[in-house]
Amino acid sequence: MILGPILHFRGQAADAARYAMVLLDNAADPPSVLVAGEPVAPAAEFDLPDGLRWWRFDFELKLTAAPRQHFYTVAGHEYAFWTPRQDGALNIAYASCNGDAGESRNREPRAGRNHQWKGLARRHASQPFHLMIHGGDQIYADGIWQELRRPRGRRYRDLPRMLLRFYLRRYIWSWRQPEIAQVLASVPAVMCWDDHDIFDGWGSLRVSPSDEPITGEVFRAARTACCLLQHGNLPDHSTTALHWHSRLGQTGLIGLDLRSERTPDQVLSARGMGYLSLALEDLRDCTHLLLLSSTPMAGPDVGPIEKVLRWIGTGNFVPSDIRDQWSSPAHLAQWRQMVGLLFGHVKRTGARVSIVSGEIHHGAHAVLSQEGSDIHQYVSSGIAHRPLWRPITRILDRVTRRGWSHGGVTVSPRPLDDRGHTLLPSENWMTFEVLGCGLPRVTWHSAAHGGTQAGNSLHGTVRTSGQACDP
Repeated sequence: MILGPILHFRGQAADAARYAMVLLDNAADPPSVLVAGEPVAPAAEFDLPDGLRWWRFDFELKLTAAPRQHFYTVAGHEYAFWTPRQDGALNIAYASCNGDAGESRNREPRAGRNHQWKGLARRHASQPFHLMIHGGDQIYADGIWQELRRPRGRRYRDLPRMLLRFYLRRYIWSWRQPEIAQVLASVPAVMCWDDHDIFDGWGSLRVSPSDEPITGEVFRAARTACCLLQHGNLPDHSTTALHWHSRLGQTGLIGLDLRSERTPDQVLSARGMGYLSLALEDLRDCTHLLLLSSTPMAGPDVGPIEKVLRWIGTGNFVPSDIRDQWSSPAHLAQWRQMVGLLFGHVKRTGARVSIVSGEIHHGAHAVLSQEGSDIHQYVSSGIAHRPLWRPITRILDRVTRRGWSHGGVTVSPRPLDDRGHTLLPSENWMTFEVLGCGLPRVTWHSAAHGGTQAGNSLHGTVRTSGQACDP
């Protein structure tokens, strides 16, 4: 196999969970696939550049009273994964920012790059995960511009195929690394993409009219690769957003695509907001809702920074990392609308709502509050992305820990250690223990980088208090 297997969670129907297994190969015929000893025929295939072929195998498994391990084989190689028990208790992993912009498929991964992936695999071996959420920046494809500057780059006789080849090679280079491949084959995944899966700042950057044809081709190639590998779907050759929603037990899952419809002045289109309303209605009987927003909804307030930039004369130019934020003045109206939908769901159904997001430099925990209702925001970042220089992190921590408010909603950062730090400045990933009632138990797994750190938050794990259920 060139790449795979990659397990995808596809949703739940009645008491059965549906899955798909995806792989890339250069053979003309599909490999032999067995699930629980029974053969599974390919459900879809797709021809790709370099003589590659994409295969997808669909199957479903009945949920039982206890968690259960299932074995499957691909071309004689055996793999295993776990399904949860029927009562809705789940063990979920979350990670984002798998790499950095300086990586090249022509070089070996840097030493220690996948240390956190190894830790995730060890945790899965002792406390199996039923699901993994990949929250954005699964690859770093910023090198697309170097590719286009190569001889014949923009004049390539088949530009769409050249661009698709580039993205596929990025996925292959990244996801074939043993530490990552092990997790992809053994923990069913759901994914939503972010800018680096296309290129840095996609959608938040103003593009000149002369570049629009090229950026359009780039987006379509990135979207095709994302459909095939991140979602396990055949590409539909459209540019519509890749939103999705499903459920597992009593937990509803909504993955919002915050890139396809993004411009410097909007994050979601009216159609995207409409999708969220319909998804909330479909999941109204779930006791817990996990919303995937690749950009934190309770991130720092960047409005004052934009005011300073305008004051010093930058005009309409705002760096993409700032304009990306929901708190940018350009996006606050949509932020109020989206937060209103979520609080309305809480008040209407009584469900617990948690937002999970990535942020390239820090882990964090914040609470959005409105009229006695709370929504928790959990941020994990950089499972394989090097953190900021620690003094900068501490300055940001001091500046942002007071929180902010807008439109009757208060954003309150929560401390992650006994010294009151609200930002976790290390490579990290999260676990969610959904117990069927109350808040999930959330743990950050992090690595300290140099120096003596205060508190256990920077050595191993940080845990927020989840409300335990009665046995």
